[in-house]
Amino acid sequence: TYRSGNFGASTWGNNMTLQGTGMQETTSLDHAWRGVSLVDGGALSAIIIAAANVTIRDLVVRTTPGKGNGIRGISSTGSRLTIRDVAVDGSDEDGFYTSGGEQFRMFGTKIFDTDRYGLYMNTPNSTIANNWVSGDVVNEGYYCDSSGDNALFAGNYSQNASGSTLNSGCDNSYVTGDINTTAWVNSSTGSQVLQETY
Repeated sequence: TYRSGNFGASTWGNNMTLQGTGMQETTSLDHAWRGVSLVDGGALSAIIIAAANVTIRDLVVRTTPGKGNGIRGISSTGSRLTIRDVAVDGSDEDGFYTSGGEQFRMFGTKIFDTDRYGLYMNTPNSTIANNWVSGDVVNEGYYCDSSGDNALFAGNYSQNASGSTLNSGCDNSYVTGDINTTAWVNSSTGSQVLQETY
C-alpha cells in the first residue's frame, strides 16, 4: 500500500493499493479539493496500470484538458482494477479508460470536464456503481464498448448532452437506477436498461 500526499504521473505494479488522503470524507463539487491527495499528470496520463489486482482510492487525478494529446486521468489494461472514491478534475481525453483484462470495478467516483468520455470501458464482467459525471464532458458519460460484455451499471449519474452508451458487443449487460439528462443508447444484444431521465 502506497500512502502519500501528492504524486506525479506514475505507472504502478501488481497487487498494490494506491491510497491517498481525504476523498472519502470529501463531498465538495466545487473543485477545491482541499486536503486531498492529487495525482497531476499534466501532459501525461496521471496513472497508467498494466498490472492485475490494483486498487486506487481516495485521491484526485488531473490532466490538462483541451490540449489534444489524447491523455487520460487513469488508463488501465490490467485485470481486477478497483477504483473507489476517486475524482477526475479535468482530462485531455477520457477520465477513466479501461480495455482488456477483466472485472473492472468503479465505485463512488466524480468525473468533471473531460475531452472525450467520462468512462470508456472495454473490459468484460465489470461493475460500475454510484458514480457521478458532470461538467464539460464532450462525449458520453459512460461508454461500454464491444468487449465490455456482462457489465453492471447501477445507481450512476450523468449530466451531459451525449448521454451514455452500451455499444454493439457490450452484450448481456444491465443498467439499473441510473439518472441521466439524456437516455442511454443500447446497441448491444441481450442487455436490459432501466433508467430515469430528467
